[in-house]
Amino acid sequence: NTIEVDADGRGSYSFNNLSDGTYTIGLSVVDGVGNSETVETRLTVDTEDPQLDISADSSNTNSLEFIIGANEPIILADGSLIAVTNGTLGDVQQIGASGNTYLAPVTPTSYGPVTLDVGAHTFTDAAGNGNDVARGSAEFVAPPVVQLSTVTLRPINAVQLDAAAIGEENNSNVLASGLFAYEEDG
Repeated sequence: NTIEVDADGRGSYSFNNLSDGTYTIGLSVVDGVGNSETVETRLTVDTEDPQLDISADSSNTNSLEFIIGANEPIILADGSLIAVTNGTLGDVQQIGASGNTYLAPVTPTSYGPVTLDVGAHTFTDAAGNGNDVARGSAEFVAPPVVQLSTVTLRPINAVQLDAAAIGEENNSNVLASGLFAYEEDG
């Protein structure tokens, strides 16, 4: 195709209907006396928004960690678009070298459901495409309370302990009993 240029040597060409991918674009220029020059550049077309997946790690009894994963490398563009229900958001940080994963620590306000809402365009990919709205949720449950019910000393340097762990989850009680050896301090 031929591109007409103005008196300043400027012209333009539109590429229509290019699908996502990487293209090599070549441009050959010929002046009025026949001198020519060819240059090439690479062009990447990316029209796809990054897709987020949010999971939660609730193994810590004092906080929750939400893991925000994406299908491509992303950057945190606007952290103010992350909202937490029933908790306080800590510093959102990239984890790992791929750029696809972020950690969002949350300190729950109370026991119960905690949600992390990520607004549209909170994260962007290299082409500037923003994510869609995403949500993660987790249940913050109270750790079991252990109550010591009896202590019985045995003559063979052992103690009989009977205990009950009363948990909030499933309204379950777990009973434990055992014979534990001990040493006397001298």
